[in-house]
Amino acid sequence: MSEKQEALLSQRPSQDIVSRQSGKCSRCGRKLTDPVSIRRGMGPVCWAACEGDVFERDLEADEKEWQRRERELRQGAEWDFGCNWTYAPSPDRLPVSIRISLRYSREKEAFEVYGHVPGKGEIIFGTSADVKTAWQIAVNAGPRCEAEAYRTIRAARRRSGRVA
Repeated sequence: MSEKQEALLSQRPSQDIVSRQSGKCSRCGRKLTDPVSIRRGMGPVCWAACEGDVFERDLEADEKEWQRRERELRQGAEWDFGCNWTYAPSPDRLPVSIRISLRYSREKEAFEVYGHVPGKGEIIFGTSADVKTAWQIAVNAGPRCEAEAYRTIRAARRRSGRVA
């Protein structure tokens, strides 16, 4: 494995790092104690509220399926993880729908998880030389966008004097 590939393996989306380090749910801020919740960065109630289980079963594929996915991605296919995730670009902007996808970048020699925001372009959520790690990042990206949008909308309502 090249030095570039090893460096990519250690990368995670910033929200993932923040919630893992803090041990708090990325949606509601409560303390996480369950290992699965810590890995997700979200407790079970918030995970369900953000529809996190929609693609999570994809992670249970057998080795033959993982090889097929990797081969197809390396040949130019892209995997779509939904287009109805809510994304809040900033507290002063209205949330928009975002499409989360996974592709292989020949330039980076790695799998890349990205979101396409209409009218804004692409946001990179994470990159990994390992297809399983990239898939995990992709599965978590949609719920994380939902969680961030929830917090942004809630904070905006509080600032405006409306109950969150």
